[in-house]
Amino acid sequence: MYRIVKLLVVTSCLALSWSADANAGDIATEPSAAEKLQSRLADLRSLQGQFTQAIYEDGYLLQELEGDFVLERPARLRWVTAEPEASVMVADGETLWYYNPFIEQVTLFKQAEAMQSNPLLLLLENDQQNWQAFDVSLHTNAERQTWTIKDEQSDFGGSILELVFSLNSASEFGLTELRLKDAHGQESIFQLSNVRFNQTVAATTFALELPDGTDIDDQR
Repeated sequence: MYRIVKLLVVTSCLALSWSADANAGDIATEPSAAEKLQSRLADLRSLQGQFTQAIYEDGYLLQELEGDFVLERPARLRWVTAEPEASVMVADGETLWYYNPFIEQVTLFKQAEAMQSNPLLLLLENDQQNWQAFDVSLHTNAERQTWTIKDEQSDFGGSILELVFSLNSASEFGLTELRLKDAHGQESIFQLSNVRFNQTVAATTFALELPDGTDIDDQR
């Protein structure tokens, strides 16, 4: 005999199956951290806002940047970094475009290959196969939840992404911080502000208009 109950996981409800044994009684199956995070992200369709980025290496601050971003599932992202280190990165679902206006060059990559070992992929897509490539853990205190996502299949130890959700945020989604450490030990901490959850995104957001004369480096 099976009965379905709903357990409150983080801030969303995750449906779980409980199996009942006539002699042993009901045994609850505890969802994994990955399943909890999938539930946390299940309603995400789009996310927009501003960011500040601090880049560290060996504990030393190398650079501070700022800009804005738009993310839309599935698989679309626009990430604009402001002056003095201006750049535009656009993922349109097929191609990842990286435009550097200082050298007037755009580089094109196959998006699937560029994101293969990047845990940010999990924010863009909810494909079960992608989740299997990462190890997910959760730490919770009274003020926030921190999800750590590790790529353990990379030859270089992979990158580590931390998603920090404030439990006291005025934003409906609650994501306030991203921390990304690459395989070489460089760490970027992104503080998010003015975050807008599931608002309509214009289709032109993920089209990159280039000035005449832009050099094209096609790596696809």
